[in-house]
Amino acid sequence: MEDLQRGSTIHRLISSCIKDDYYISASLIHLYMQCGDITNAQLLFDTTITKKHYQCYVKNNQPNKAIDPFNEIKNPNEIIINLLFNACSQQKNH
Repeated sequence: MEDLQRGSTIHRLISSCIKDDYYISASLIHLYMQCGDITNAQLLFDTTITKKHYQCYVKNNQPNKAIDPFNEIKNPNEIIINLLFNACSQQKNH
């Protein structure tokens, strides 16, 4: 439990710096999973890892792959919605 508290504290302190750092995000997800905090692990996964996948699809001219799974996201944040709009505009241009 002490590790989880320490990890959560570190996460709060660095959260503004890790938005685009896949490796730190993955490490934090691992920490939460190892400590049994599946809720925070899933939340972090949904907001970071999923975002990276969408960015790659759009960047590599595969907007359909970014659009199709959008319906599966329960609570998309503004970043995911923005990526969806980018994918839609890219799809229209093809």
